[in-house]
Amino acid sequence: MFQMDWGFVKVIDDGGNEWQCACFAMVCHHCGLRHVEFFKSARQENLFIGMIHSFAVMGVPEKVLTDNMKSVVTKRDAEGNPVWNTEYEAFQSLIGFKTVLCKVAHPFTKGGVERLVRYVKGNFIQGRTFTNITDLNVQAAEWCYEKNSKSTRYSDFIPMEEHYKNEKFSSLPPKELLIPYLAPLRKISYDGFVNYEDRRYGVPIRFAGREIRVMREKEQLFLIAPDTNEVVYTHTVDWSRKAKVCVGQWSAMPEEHPTQKVTSYMRQVCIQSKDGRFSRFSLMGKEEEDDER
Repeated sequence: MFQMDWGFVKVIDDGGNEWQCACFAMVCHHCGLRHVEFFKSARQENLFIGMIHSFAVMGVPEKVLTDNMKSVVTKRDAEGNPVWNTEYEAFQSLIGFKTVLCKVAHPFTKGGVERLVRYVKGNFIQGRTFTNITDLNVQAAEWCYEKNSKSTRYSDFIPMEEHYKNEKFSSLPPKELLIPYLAPLRKISYDGFVNYEDRRYGVPIRFAGREIRVMREKEQLFLIAPDTNEVVYTHTVDWSRKAKVCVGQWSAMPEEHPTQKVTSYMRQVCIQSKDGRFSRFSLMGKEEEDDER
């Protein structure tokens, strides 16, 4: 069994602006092997991405213990049984694990991941600086590897060695089946941009007004056609606030052409001022010249 939870931390940037960062944490109930990843928010799409990345590192367990979060369960029926979130139910069915819920208002039931979140806040983030989410997650992965390679004060074994010694874990399904969860859908604006992680990325104009899947892997952002899973375009993520335009973004924009031979002409001229510069083109300038005459 694995335990998972969200933690939250405030981030202050160079401009003094404050924003909230979400930390996804998963830990093995038996040996304490851990995985930590940071996101811009704790939306369900990020929960799926965090879980898949954790399973890629730790394997797929039989069960996952978690809170009664809205991304997982919508409510309980008259007999107290959970009514799963539709998307989450399909996700756990695809991956092949079962979910166990803590009792309401009993967070100590999943004490392993609660301690991990506190440890991250008290150890990893103290004095931590980073340039962007990609950099932060690289540092988090290195920190997890370091901690997973050492024995803790509560045990005499190394989590990374103990984890695979006596436990058997399933593997993730093929990546093409995971694309709907790794690459959430986004609506493309009519000027050919898609918004992801508070940044705007250009898409070929022929896709304007439709939906496209967006997947980021470290510094690469992939725009994927939802019907064929074909990569339409790849952006390099630099986390700039400036919108990133793709090559030939508007080249396929429809243009009207004359249906008959064009026979009408007009002449374009350049109006030059007295001093030889092209700085006076307003009516005010013309009136001033008339007054001088």
